[in-house]
Formats: sequence, structure tokens, C-alpha cells
Amino acid sequence: MMYKEINLEDFAPKLTLWRKIIRTALGITIAAILIFSYIRCGISPFKLWNKRQNAFEYFFGRKLDEIDKKTALQQAERLPKTMAMEKARALISKKYDSLPSDQRPDYRQLRKEIEKLANEILEQQDPAQREKIVREEYLRLLDEKRGGFFPPETHPSCLKSYSMALLETVMMAIWGTLLAVIAAIPLSLLAAKNILEIIVPGDSFF
Repeated sequence: MMYKEINLEDFAPKLTLWRKIIRTALGITIAAILIFSYIRCGISPFKLWNKRQNAFEYFFGRKLDEIDKKTALQQAERLPKTMAMEKARALISKKYDSLPSDQRPDYRQLRKEIEKLANEILEQQDPAQREKIVREEYLRLLDEKRGGFFPPETHPSCLKSYSMALLETVMMAIWGTLLAVIAAIPLSLLAAKNILEIIVPGDSFF
């Protein structure tokens, strides 16, 4: 009994000229978008290598100079005064809240009272406590100016925040995968040629 040799190419779908033109146009369009985005965004291995120092400073922080330290110290030394002003402002505001608006002092008088009370609060403050506040704020500002992610923060409050952010990321990934699967089921049926011929019979392009 003779068996006829089967040529798999006979069963391959035949592409018409119109379909070939559409595929070529889609390929050219995608290539044009990639080239445009490459040029527009300035993606270049040479630029990345030339700016590698920026990436190093982003992850490990930059080296602070004397100007940075001096500026941070000046800002930290103003913190006790700022805290005293906020406390004095709250006390003065509470003092005049019960009075009608026409009986309250004007802005200049309020400002003088707030500054006077703030100075009294500063004079009553323990010098050691004030120095502690300035020192902690100075270190915080230095760390903020330095930047970077290494070494990582290991304080319990920070670890809790990192854990919650990590959990949110995992939940977002799970939900994204689930929604993608749900959306892929009907799209996969429409993408399969044999199923599509059953749903939409006919020989038309659409």
C-alpha cells in the first residue's frame, strides 16, 4: 500500500497580498515608534556610562562638603526657635480664641506677643535639651543632603514601613496577574483562528 507523502506547507495558512501589506505596515510602525522613543528619551549606553557617577550617588549618597555642613548646622540651630514660636503661637491663639474678633489685637501686636513668649520659652528651656534637638536635627539634615539607600535604615519603624510597602507591591502584582488572566481568556478565544471562524464564520478580512 502506497502512502502519499504529506507536505506540512500545504496546511500552512496562506497570506494574501493585503495581509502581507498590513503586517509590513505594522512592523514599520512599531520600528518607527521604538526609534523615535530611543532618540526622544536619549537612551544611549555611552550617556549611561558617562553619567555613572550620578547613579552611584543616587544609591550610595554623595560626599558632603563644608558648605553643606555649614548650611545644615545653620538650619538645625534655628529649629529650637521655630519650635518655641509654634508653641507660643498656639498658646496666644488659645488665649484670644474666646474673644470677639473686634476685641482681638491686630497682627503686629500678636506678632510681638508671640515673639516675646517664644523668647521666654527658649530661656526656660534646658540648654542640654536644646543642644540635643540641634544635634539630632543636624544629623537628620546631613543624612537628607547625603541621600542614597545604603546602608539601609534598620529602625523598627522604618522596617515596618518597608514591610507594608513590600506587602502592597506583592498584592498589586497578584491583582494585576489575576486581572490579566481574566482579560486574556476572552482575548485568547478571539485570537485563535479556529475558534474565531466558529464565532464569526465567513471569508471576510474582519
